Amino acid sequence: MMAFLFVISCHRDPDERLIKAILEQIRQSTEQKDFDACLTFVSEDYQDNLDLRKHQLKERLERAFLGYPRLEIHHGISKFEKQGSGIRVVLKFKITGVQGDRKERLFGGALLAKSLTVDFEKREGEWKVVNSTIEIRRGF
Repeated sequence: MMAFLFVISCHRDPDERLIKAILEQIRQSTEQKDFDACLTFVSEDYQDNLDLRKHQLKERLERAFLGYPRLEIHHGISKFEKQGSGIRVVLKFKITGVQGDRKERLFGGALLAKSLTVDFEKREGEWKVVNSTIEIRRGF
């Protein structure tokens, strides 16, 4: 059984592994509030469904998260698909701001379930985020 799992993991798409590694680096950088590191994975022509451009993302991230001494981010990929020369990833996630022993859910959960769709394209040989769409659903 272990040999079978090893063979399957070796045959995974190398681009999928790279994208997952990038998403993990973005998660860690966001938890550490190193927003400049997050933006290294974003293309210069990025635009999201809120009409934010790359140069506006850092300010938005700082406003949303700097008030919390610590962040906890949990995410899982619900969809991973190739689209032409790019890759689309749909994430379900939860972000919690922590102040002392008080935790405040910022995003995610049963009452405010969110998904984030992230589009990647290769730019100068590296995968970059070119677009993202955040979806908010209220209720169960």
